[in-house]
Amino acid sequence: MKIFRITATVLPVGAIIVFHLLAPSEAAANEGEAAFKARCGSCHGARDIRSWGRQRADAAARQAWFDQFLRRHYPPPGAEHAVIIDYIESTITAGPR
Repeated sequence: MKIFRITATVLPVGAIIVFHLLAPSEAAANEGEAAFKARCGSCHGARDIRSWGRQRADAAARQAWFDQFLRRHYPPPGAEHAVIIDYIESTITAGPR
């Protein structure tokens, strides 16, 4: 009976903790997607993102290239710079949709 009470208490608390740990990353992904669409989406889309991924297979080199590219090609405000790069990178690593 005691084990049941502990399990009944621990499982819901664990689920709440996991939910809150996962929620910020989803929010960040949505923020990155929104920033990309607002700043880049009128000219660039999924095809461009896939092409960038194929041209630069190494993730570190790709992120360095994105960083330089965004600094000179319609640079977004500082806060959006990183979330756009993160969104592009997550789209590349997620693979084709």
